[in-house]
Amino acid sequence: VVRAVPDLFWAKLMVTAIGIGAFAGSWALTIFSLAVMVKLFSETVDGADPGPLEAAKSTGGRHTPSLRTGILPTVFPDYVAHALYVFELNVRASVVLGLVGAGGIGRVLEAQRQFFRFGRVLGVLVIIFVVVWVIEQVSVSLRKRLI
Repeated sequence: VVRAVPDLFWAKLMVTAIGIGAFAGSWALTIFSLAVMVKLFSETVDGADPGPLEAAKSTGGRHTPSLRTGILPTVFPDYVAHALYVFELNVRASVVLGLVGAGGIGRVLEAQRQFFRFGRVLGVLVIIFVVVWVIEQVSVSLRKRLI
């Protein structure tokens, strides 16, 4: 249910409850991100092949070591990919959240826009684009190494 609520709503709620600033934005993104990550991680584990876990348990392994050797190697690359996806999502969402007063780089963007400093607005947008692109490249590189 929490996952279905958009991050913009959480930002408005946190700004109302806590006040304008980065702390409210951080809480909004934390709530939204945790909900998304729990869903993605649980689907990854549910879709994992149970064969290695059963093999580890059939040799007499206890539950935690069996999970570590049977499931973790198969789901770890997906965990990393999902975590990087949520991080990238948060970087992009911080722009929008800043526009509603929840801090982040969107606040800088909005301040420059309000004073009609469109050259600086373009600069901030280029920085955002470059940061998201770098995160995506790191994500692709890590996925290639892990898979």
